[in-house]
Parts: sequence; structure tokens; C-alpha cells
Amino acid sequence: MTFYSEMAEVADDLITEFGQAVTLKVSSGTTYDPETGASTVTYADQTGQGCVIEFDKKLIDGTKVRIGDKVVLLSPSGITEPKDGDQLVIGSDTWQVVPPVTVTAPAGVAVLYEVQVRK
Repeated sequence: MTFYSEMAEVADDLITEFGQAVTLKVSSGTTYDPETGASTVTYADQTGQGCVIEFDKKLIDGTKVRIGDKVVLLSPSGITEPKDGDQLVIGSDTWQVVPPVTVTAPAGVAVLYEVQVRK
């Protein structure tokens, strides 16, 4: 085991201890029904662990960071890197992933995903 994979395990342990279970809904495609004119997005669910953090009020600019936005520190264990179009379910709330996602990956080993989410 490498030093960075050990750090990923430590990060996962801390997020599991102090965070909560989350579900990453990974957008896996859109289907269009020409009869109704409606589009339906399908998702594949991945379960992981995350800690929800409030943005510092000084960072809320109304554009990049809006009132109500949150930061979620996600363990990469069991989930893929969140991307635009994905959703994050925390408790009973569903949040939209706001790109870009910050990946902490020293030596190419993902240790932490920092994700901005918005309702």
C-alpha cells in the first residue's frame, strides 16, 4: 500500500466518522419522447460518505456561489468523480452538482472530492 492510498483510507475514515451517508446519482443518459416532447434523465446510484459544510458568507457572490449553496467533502471510496449533470442526495434533499469539482489527488491517487452543490 502506498502512502497516498493510506491517506485516502484516513480521509475516508474521518468522513465516515464525522459525516453521513450520501448517494451520488450519476447521469447515465437522456431519452427523448417525441410523442410528449419530454426528456428523461436516467441515473445510476453510487453510495458514499460525505461531510456537508456551509460556505463562508464572504464567498457568496450571487453568481458562482449563491445563498443556500453547500460544499460537500466526499470520500472517493465507492464513488466516481462527480460531474456536471450529476446529483447528490443528502438525507431527504437532492442537490445538483455545480462544476468544477476539486479533486485532491497527490501522485494521482484521489483522496478527496470537494463538491459545490445547489438546490
